[in-house]
Amino acid sequence: MLGLFAASLGFAQKQSSSDVPTYKNPNQPVEQRIQDLLGRMTLQEKVAMLGGADWMQTVPNQRLGIPSIKMADGPLGIRSWAGPSRKTGGMSAKMQVMTTAFPAGVAMAATWDTELVQAEGKAIGEEVKALGRDMILGPTVNINRTPLWGRNFEGYGEDPYLTSRLAVAYINGVQGEGVIATVKHFAANNQEFERHRVNVKVNERALNEIYFPAFKAAVEEAGVWSVMSAYNKLNGVYCAEDTYLLKDMLRQHWNFKGFVVSDWGSTYSSAATVNAGMDLEMPGGTPMEEWLKESDTIAAGNGGGWLAPEKVLPEVKSGKISTATIDDNVGHILRVIFVSGQFDKPHTATGEIDTAEQRALARKASDESIVLLKNNGDILPLDPSKIHSLVVIGPNAAIARTGGGGSSLVVPKYSVSPLKGIQDRAGERVKVSYVLGVSMEGEDPDKDTAEARTQLIEQAARAAATADAAVIVVGRSAKLESEDFDIKSLDL
Repeated sequence: MLGLFAASLGFAQKQSSSDVPTYKNPNQPVEQRIQDLLGRMTLQEKVAMLGGADWMQTVPNQRLGIPSIKMADGPLGIRSWAGPSRKTGGMSAKMQVMTTAFPAGVAMAATWDTELVQAEGKAIGEEVKALGRDMILGPTVNINRTPLWGRNFEGYGEDPYLTSRLAVAYINGVQGEGVIATVKHFAANNQEFERHRVNVKVNERALNEIYFPAFKAAVEEAGVWSVMSAYNKLNGVYCAEDTYLLKDMLRQHWNFKGFVVSDWGSTYSSAATVNAGMDLEMPGGTPMEEWLKESDTIAAGNGGGWLAPEKVLPEVKSGKISTATIDDNVGHILRVIFVSGQFDKPHTATGEIDTAEQRALARKASDESIVLLKNNGDILPLDPSKIHSLVVIGPNAAIARTGGGGSSLVVPKYSVSPLKGIQDRAGERVKVSYVLGVSMEGEDPDKDTAEARTQLIEQAARAAATADAAVIVVGRSAKLESEDFDIKSLDL
């Protein structure tokens, strides 16, 4: 009887195991799981996955247990931004957090240290998981082609090889934590002015030698799970609907296996965009609909809303989009959900952010990124035994700037301005004073007159003349060095 019972139990267990759908079995090959799941989905369910649920989250499928992908802005840490309720409503939890702020990408590039950048990516991945999110919108690998670009600070500079090495390191760090990295913005996105309308003309050689290498390395070497398309047109075609970019280069030449996500509000068609290989349009839902009605959005030329079910389904029924194409695009998203582990072990907001270890890493990165261009007469380091008075000059001296503005803005729990740092280090040994020097460009145009600037500069010159040493902190406002804006001149 005991043997019969044991045999019956084994049969029951075997029967139970065989009843588990293939897509729910982590021991099955990923491709089989994808095909099994696609076969269980309705056309409406598939099309729903092509667009976001709201501002920072994809559409989940409760019936089949497909989780939503919850995103976090980056890439210099997790963006400390909640935004108005229209942008964070629906299923997205508000993100108004203080996280670890890492140096700007161009500063990280100055370290030439791939291990340090990979450690940065790992720390960012840890914080993404700690917030219960799944995907970081970074790294930015657009090559700096003009010093006027408002987002020059965000990427890794003007060298394609260095950018490639650091991109691979960053992605390996992030994805080693099971978090989706998103290399952006593909391709030739190098200005903010009219970025929704500009047509960037670049020949094949320049694309392959300058603009593509970092994306290619991200795909072929790091196995990046997501690529974000750019706002601009490339040689007359919007990047979000460019078959040459999204299929020929990414899929055929580089064998990309992840999914393509649009930059926010960068789609302008349904059939052309889906057929070109755009897998996921962001944002979506009510937040996107309300955003598209705003005057600033209209004036900027934003697109969006073209991959919503009510627009895609008619194109499928008319034959302009095939069901096979829908399966391909949705399959790319499902593959990443499976290979990243998010289907089997979703991130559940466990862990800590801005830990002592993460802050120490950010400090180390900041130290390593400093570049000494000149030190005539060995003036540095300043000797406090020989200096009794020190004047600090410049509007940025009194501000703790951790980076530029826009989608990469990170607000840390703790930051120190150059002035405060100098005062703390000097203590009572050195008398430290501060003068503005010049007003911050663009902060108050009515008061920022030529006469006012002359007076401020003269005041700074007098202060410097009476001090044993002067430290001048130069730079621009975060309002000028930011997404959405280009710098109008090289003047400081």
